[in-house]
Amino acid sequence: MLRAQYAQQIQFPRHWDNDPSLIRQLNVKTEEFKTIETEFKKTIPNAQIIKVERIQNKRLWQQFLLEQNNMLDKLMSKEDLNIRYHFHGTRKTSPSYIYKSEQGFNGYYSNDGMWGRAIYFAAKASYSHDYRHTLPDGTFQMFQARVILGKCKEMIPDSSLREPPFIEGSTTVRYDSVQGITKDTDVFMVYSNAKAYPEYLITYKLN
Repeated sequence: MLRAQYAQQIQFPRHWDNDPSLIRQLNVKTEEFKTIETEFKKTIPNAQIIKVERIQNKRLWQQFLLEQNNMLDKLMSKEDLNIRYHFHGTRKTSPSYIYKSEQGFNGYYSNDGMWGRAIYFAAKASYSHDYRHTLPDGTFQMFQARVILGKCKEMIPDSSLREPPFIEGSTTVRYDSVQGITKDTDVFMVYSNAKAYPEYLITYKLN
């Protein structure tokens, strides 16, 4: 019943304002911009944010909502989806490859990391700065993504992971994501492209 009700509510965010643009620069005076800037500067206080762009990829958004809908089959409520905003750097991969694509973030192309082949997100912008994308003019970019963590399993590093472990006592149901700590930062790994939406692209430099 909950899943059926949620399916009927699928819609694009109201703040998209029926704008057909794939990417839209935020006004620096808006609360939307200020919220992102505040969170970003908590760990990179010497950063100067040049611009924040909102990604409005309808296909990726529908994919993200469908994943939420599917997860409600095993979760008790929408709150249990455990959706959070975290940072992600793309290194040599152009962010446009991600936000223009039909897959969005794609763990298939990821190298095996400390928690296996996954899509990695960090609670601190300073951590993702180590994985930043550098533009020809010397400025940097990273995403702030909306991530569905669901039931999250805290684990020590295990580079053999290809999906989250089974929930204790089950041989059929797995956790939805994995959490770890590295460089004094909480990091979160998802193993499905649909569990993350590249919502904001932040372009910045260091003073």
